[in-house]
Amino acid sequence: MPRTSSRRESVEIKVSARLLRHISRGIYRTPAAALKELVSNAYDARATEVSINTGFPTFESIVVTDNGDGMSQGEFKTLVQRIGLSNKIAGDILTTPGSSRQRRVIGHYGIGLLAVGQLAARMRITSKQRDSTHGFMAELDFNQFEERLEEGIKRSLVKDESELERRDTRTRDEQRFSIGKCTLWPVTFKTGARRNHFTKIELSLVRAEVKNKLAGRLNERNPKAVLMRQHYFATLDGLLTLLRDNEGEVRQGQYPYERLCWELAVYCPLAYPNVGLFKKDRPLGTFAQIAEEYNFSVVIDGLRLRKPFEREFFNQDNPITKYWSWLDETYAKDASGRKLKVSGYLLLKQQIRPKPMQGILIREAGVAIGLYDTTYMEYPFNEGYKFNQLTGEIFAEGLSGALNIDRNSFNETDDRYLALASWLHDKLQKRVFPAIKVLQKQPSASRREANRIAVCAALVSVARAVGRRSYKVKHKPLGKEAPLLAIKGRALVINQDHRDGTGSSSKMEKVLLAASLVMAGYITLKQLDQIITAIEDAKKSSNQ
Repeated sequence: MPRTSSRRESVEIKVSARLLRHISRGIYRTPAAALKELVSNAYDARATEVSINTGFPTFESIVVTDNGDGMSQGEFKTLVQRIGLSNKIAGDILTTPGSSRQRRVIGHYGIGLLAVGQLAARMRITSKQRDSTHGFMAELDFNQFEERLEEGIKRSLVKDESELERRDTRTRDEQRFSIGKCTLWPVTFKTGARRNHFTKIELSLVRAEVKNKLAGRLNERNPKAVLMRQHYFATLDGLLTLLRDNEGEVRQGQYPYERLCWELAVYCPLAYPNVGLFKKDRPLGTFAQIAEEYNFSVVIDGLRLRKPFEREFFNQDNPITKYWSWLDETYAKDASGRKLKVSGYLLLKQQIRPKPMQGILIREAGVAIGLYDTTYMEYPFNEGYKFNQLTGEIFAEGLSGALNIDRNSFNETDDRYLALASWLHDKLQKRVFPAIKVLQKQPSASRREANRIAVCAALVSVARAVGRRSYKVKHKPLGKEAPLLAIKGRALVINQDHRDGTGSSSKMEKVLLAASLVMAGYITLKQLDQIITAIEDAKKSSNQ
């Protein structure tokens, strides 16, 4: 054993200001993640709508406006001098003005301004509070980097940190360091605007790497593009269809703007479309109601976002095979013993498109933490391609302490993260994957369902061809003794309990022909039943 001395000394553990500058410049992985931080700040300011103008297609400037509570000049001055010392407490309950709807605070790190610094070198902010004619404007310069030309390449270099070490005294205030400059001045609004309240953030000198990311290097390929003035007119459904139909190009970095819109639609606490299982009277309608309570919307370049599901996601050619849902279950307890609740759902679908929707999405206070996780929080067993046939969301409370500083990923050693992962893994192991394996042992079931879908689609086309456009075609169990076909209102119902209506491949042509003759008016349902009975009787006689 070595001999140890009794003489010991203590030294401070210090972090280089150079490192902190690097961190402030690279917290967020994508422009969408940085914009999400600004949207989250608006949400915590009780805004009900955020408008984003990206300057598409050249992205020379970005403007974010919200109708939240706004700030006073003094509050903003404190904010810029205390980045990282936010007074917000994640999980606190807020009430949306003019309603009884409540939401929980999302942020608590106080680093929203660093999101701005990552997007652009200069910002102008205008803000006004309710019941006042006074507000303020401020200009911020985030020029914490100098550019140097090396071997024909522009490189961004951190400025020398010696400016931070000029004083010998080390008070708490002097240990802070500057990442930019801010100039503030008061603004007076007209009396008629007294009730208005808002915050408007205008970003200029957008960083070249951000413009290149969003424009797909449009400026370099087409210098004349800066003279163009375009507007993005696609509907959200059209945008989702584009991403689904061009997945290969998206993976190669094409359609970056459309990807930005999709990521914001995933990240933000937005409403679900009234389609498929998310309709209010359908099995997952509860989640639509949960999202409605957020009372929040985001508009980007005139395009109103919502959760990225469209009718095509629930189409009959590629149906939802099975779903699971859980509501208000307990996954852990906080330090005071309060039960932490979780709700969620999973959908099983043979092909999930676009592919980035494969996996599980974790939400805290309605906001997604990162994108879809294809590891399902590091599920410890290999289930092969079944992972790629699942998509879902988890709404958990109490996760704020498990978040990394970018609020886009988790500290995976945190107790609450581990508790939530254990809850999810238990559901997957005991309920989800056993049920999928049962379905897999019934290979005829999926084929028959596909056949039924194909028959319905074909008969809808027949109905249009013979002038019966309002006809709907459905498969329903009507009983083994009931006829093959029935008419219920404006719907032609195929009895799937009938020996010819099971959906088997050998019966498809027979059902198509029979239903087409009825639709065209060549025979009645009664005559059809008589013909089918006569054929069956003839078969029996020939076999005797």
